[in-house]
Amino acid sequence: TAESLLAEALPTLAEDFRAWLTSTGKSASVVKSYPRAIERFVGFVQTRGIAEGAQELGPLAEAYLVAVREGTYEAPASDATLGRTALNTLARYLDDRS
Repeated sequence: TAESLLAEALPTLAEDFRAWLTSTGKSASVVKSYPRAIERFVGFVQTRGIAEGAQELGPLAEAYLVAVREGTYEAPASDATLGRTALNTLARYLDDRS
């Protein structure tokens, strides 16, 4: 499942995700912007999520988006919307891998 793959995938997640986006024919702007959002999400998870024992993508993604909206985690304001779309696409990618 997406959740069980998250912890093992973190080190190369953005790079692998970028390759998957390219292979599925996504636009150049998506291939560029989504992995950047995921890199910021991975940074969040590494400092706050997995360290606190959470390993499910859904709750971690929601915690990240809340932190971005509230300004408690440094990321572009656009991650509140772009990040949600990128994270939903990431979930599909992880499901495809399982």
